[in-house]
Amino acid sequence: MDEFTHLNNYAKPIDPELFIIVAAIHDGYVPREGYTSLDSLWPGCEIRFLDSGHVTGYILHQSMFRKSIADAVDRYRLKYNQDGTLRASTTPRVCTATMDGVAQEILGYQSKGSTSSVDSSPRL
Repeated sequence: MDEFTHLNNYAKPIDPELFIIVAAIHDGYVPREGYTSLDSLWPGCEIRFLDSGHVTGYILHQSMFRKSIADAVDRYRLKYNQDGTLRASTTPRVCTATMDGVAQEILGYQSKGSTSSVDSSPRL
């Protein structure tokens, strides 16, 4: 299966720090032993481990996948401007997405026209 699924077969992302990889500790399909580690393939990425197997991880831990996707989008919004250029300061700030998709920086500075309210609606 390595010829199709191994990340080393594909181009490295421009900014691996934006990626959050969710991996299963007891994965029988994607083994962790004896292979190049994910963090050495994509230096700077974050790896979150599930205490499950490949299929049970997907079925029982979908909230972890949704949270990881939302966190990765928030990382992008904190690090880059809307036009894709790097922000002048990439100091981490707390960020939450509003219903219209605009990120609000709660700590640090606030972008022009944003408010300091936090959206408490559930993230999907």
